[in-house]
Amino acid sequence: TDLTQKVSSLNTKPILHVVYVGQNPVIDTYVGIKERFGRDIGIEVLIHQFPEDISEGVLLEEIDKIANEEGSIIIQLPLPASLNVQTILDAVPASKDPDMLSSTSVERFKEGESTILPPVVGSIREIIDFHKVELKDKRIVLVGKGKLVGLPVSWWLKKQGIEPLFLGREGDQSILKDADIIISGAGDPHFIKPDMIKKGVVLIDAGTSDSAGVTTGDIDPACAEKASLFSPVPGGVGPLTVAKLFENVLEPFVPR
Repeated sequence: TDLTQKVSSLNTKPILHVVYVGQNPVIDTYVGIKERFGRDIGIEVLIHQFPEDISEGVLLEEIDKIANEEGSIIIQLPLPASLNVQTILDAVPASKDPDMLSSTSVERFKEGESTILPPVVGSIREIIDFHKVELKDKRIVLVGKGKLVGLPVSWWLKKQGIEPLFLGREGDQSILKDADIIISGAGDPHFIKPDMIKKGVVLIDAGTSDSAGVTTGDIDPACAEKASLFSPVPGGVGPLTVAKLFENVLEPFVPR
């Protein structure tokens, strides 16, 4: 692949540090996917696992130590409820933040000062570009206003002069019926049903929920029959997001 070639052409091999607190079989799967992807393209992935009851202060000290080593850092989410998520994410220096979840990285992206895209935004852009989906003059609805999907995708669209509509949990679902493009990141299993959408709609599902170890998207698979394009869960955005994360890890090594 393109990423493998880029890595093999480097004198220095990039490293990705993964900070993982606690243990959960579903999260184990996600961490395993990143380890395998890194191995396949020649990037070393180092897992730093900490006990679930670690104090915030100690964890911040540990992240600070990792930040002094070579390589990029991601915080594997979700974190235990005892920890302040944003405080932990903000411990990752912006220069080592391929997930782009620290406040500094988020602000840079929002202001158009970032050279990279958050991985989910990058993967959604890839799907749109690959399928030559026209965004201009289209009615675009973003389901969910979260930090991982809704907000960053809305900033990316606004930079292109496109004003999307938002649908929250308590919002008027009838706006979906007129939507030309629906990008969902609510984490609400199969919430969008075929009778809520129009024929020919473009559906991009970036919402994931885990029920008994099964990953489920926001959009009912039955919607595929009405859609002109359907990027489902699992598949679609998820694997691409992992690839985009590693693209971001590689970015400092790629000559301008």
